[in-house]
Amino acid sequence: MEINFRDNEYIISVMGTVSSGKSTFINALIGEDLLPSGNMATTSKILRIIDNDAFEYFEGKVFGKEINKSFDKIGKEQISIWNENTSINSIEVEGNIKGFDNINGQMVSIVDMPGPNNSSDLNHKEYFEKIIKNKKFHNLIIYILDATNLAVDDDFTMLSQLITERKIINKNPSENIIFILNKADNLDIEAGENLEDLIASTINYLSKFDLESATIIPVASLPSFLFKKLLYNEDKSFTYFETKQLQSFYNLFQAYNFTNAPKYIDNLNEIMEKLEYKKYSFKREIKQFRLYNPFTWFNRFSTNYDISLKNYRYNSHVLYEALKATNIVTVEMLIDKFFNEGVLDAGNNNNP
Repeated sequence: MEINFRDNEYIISVMGTVSSGKSTFINALIGEDLLPSGNMATTSKILRIIDNDAFEYFEGKVFGKEINKSFDKIGKEQISIWNENTSINSIEVEGNIKGFDNINGQMVSIVDMPGPNNSSDLNHKEYFEKIIKNKKFHNLIIYILDATNLAVDDDFTMLSQLITERKIINKNPSENIIFILNKADNLDIEAGENLEDLIASTINYLSKFDLESATIIPVASLPSFLFKKLLYNEDKSFTYFETKQLQSFYNLFQAYNFTNAPKYIDNLNEIMEKLEYKKYSFKREIKQFRLYNPFTWFNRFSTNYDISLKNYRYNSHVLYEALKATNIVTVEMLIDKFFNEGVLDAGNNNNP
């Protein structure tokens, strides 16, 4: 399956087995209810989401043997329909992802990869095996691990294939890859379950693939998505079930902060110190790029205004602190670090 990438796309490949929570994680990352999510396989095409700061809405394009169309103002329902259309091979979505900025014409492009373990569609396995041979998909990989179902056979097989291919194309297995321990909020802390033990188990598991130095971040994707849904857009289109989930998570994340877990990322302090301003010097010109700081956008929540949703009141500042506690902001910071380094490399390559 061929994808015509633009020259200004910085590719981020999001990989994971079916039911790892990949679609929910991407929705949390982009702050939009864009991808269908659930317990069954929800990604049957290669789908990429391109960040374009100039767009007000998300627009979509579909590609296939007999189809090539563009659509305005698309959402989850339209993507679900495209997923079911066997004439479509790939989907391109373009819009403004609030967590990232275009820099020097370069755009973040998030690619949602079909999981190879979908028993209802054997094409997924074939797609995955072809995809991982393409060096562009190894630019930056975000690999989703299910914290509630770690080291299952399907994941072991998928990760083995990925790391084997990275070694073939001369990629350091741990280089430019972030492991997300998804569904970390499902830990029963009061019953004695804790992140430290979970992370230790994850490190032991990844060591089987020569990934002892891998970056591991526990993330609560569903809570972070619901918090963003309310904060970003003050979106009131919550289902009854989502409303109850939001209330529960709002209370939970005031009591426990996932960012307090030690040693889940070795150089976090170093990264945090760099997330201010940095000058990149090119041979022909000097440009100053502002490294994106997610906390800047949230400054307006320091006013502590209230948001009402179905007879329940949420404080904007408390929501913001709860969002940080899910660790999704840490992921945004890391992606932005890699993105800025990629822009620097591109600038140097274009200026001999």
